[in-house]
Amino acid sequence: MTDEALIAGILAGGTQREKALQYVCTSGIFRNPVRAFVLANGGTLDDFKDVFQNALLAMDRNIRLGRFEGRSKLSTYFNQIARWRWQEMLRKRRPTEPYEPSDYDEPVQPLIQHLLDNSEMSSLLDKTLDLIGSPCREMLRLYAFSYAMEEIGEGYGLSATQAKRKVHGCRENAEREILRNADLKQRYLELFNRFL
Repeated sequence: MTDEALIAGILAGGTQREKALQYVCTSGIFRNPVRAFVLANGGTLDDFKDVFQNALLAMDRNIRLGRFEGRSKLSTYFNQIARWRWQEMLRKRRPTEPYEPSDYDEPVQPLIQHLLDNSEMSSLLDKTLDLIGSPCREMLRLYAFSYAMEEIGEGYGLSATQAKRKVHGCRENAEREILRNADLKQRYLELFNRFL
């Protein structure tokens, strides 16, 4: 089934939508890369099923809301969503206990340790990313998870060079939002000043 047929089926609703989604669920083009990625990155078959289901729902919603712009193949777009969902799952599984410097041979600097573990900082970063809009938010999150510029660009139909420029622009937008929003700026300063 072509991308155009899948999109048309999802947009049509009813049985056509069901057929399109069933095709995605059974097609190796969509399933195999996600399964391989999750299993290669420490996941189980149950994790793969959860990630696949979440990605399917997100893709379906994005197509119906007109968020899929068609700058990449649908399978590439789906794969990027699934990778992001898997990274979110891994982040939620991280231990919530604070790291203790005594757990390591080398002492850990308190500021770095606190910033890595601090849920307030994480919440503040999420709020900042929400201010800059969907494409930038997603690109910066992929960048934060050390995705290669080629991978980031692929999901948006961009070359690696274009993706690098876009990520740089998104970082500048985030910085501008922090400086423009007095409350946000004050909260960042308070967090950093606690440990300086």
